[in-house]
Amino acid sequence: MNQAILLTLMIGLAGCAGLDKKPVAAPELVITPGIKAAQQALDAGTYALAARLSAAQVAAEEAKPTPSWVQLSFLYNQLGVTLHNAAQYAKALEYHQKSLAIKLKQLGPGHNDVATSYNNMAVVYYAKKDLAKAKEYFGKAYTVFLKKLGPNHPDTKSAKGTLDFLNK
Repeated sequence: MNQAILLTLMIGLAGCAGLDKKPVAAPELVITPGIKAAQQALDAGTYALAARLSAAQVAAEEAKPTPSWVQLSFLYNQLGVTLHNAAQYAKALEYHQKSLAIKLKQLGPGHNDVATSYNNMAVVYYAKKDLAKAKEYFGKAYTVFLKKLGPNHPDTKSAKGTLDFLNK
């Protein structure tokens, strides 16, 4: 009988362990002056300058003793977008893949941000005229968006429309 009471107490206490701990929030993205300058250059169509500024931000974050995964993922994505606009598709895909790898590890395969990475990669494959890969990645994006956001969300509809277009 005493063992049963002791076991019940232990299970109860084990269940209470950590109740006083607050959940750890994901790190926040920090929009630095360098990120702003790179975005302004991208918006202005000065892709070489935007790529240099974005690459400098990536290098600075990578050089930190403990880089922020949120920051690195964002910076890799932005550099991928910039390189895509500069028609440097192989390098754009390299950075989108780096961003995707971080998101998959930190957020899991069913997260909207993962779907956005799939979508960004699909856009680059489409620009490269690799329609099979474009369809594959638009399909991955669509699957996640549909599950997470439902069929009527603009991101889901956009991915579905693009897939329908590519399948014609």
